[in-house]
Amino acid sequence: MNSGSVGPFERVAEYVTDELACLLEVERWEAKIGGRDDFWLPSICRAPVPG
Repeated sequence: MNSGSVGPFERVAEYVTDELACLLEVERWEAKIGGRDDFWLPSICRAPVPG
């Protein structure tokens, strides 16, 4: 995968205490597959981010 772009990150949830922070974000991006100009792979990823 190459020649892509990263879209917006959307924060879905947030949990914060004195000892722990955790975020849940949705990431949107797309990438070209195998060097072909006619095939792009749009993707959405739910990403837990421990802090």
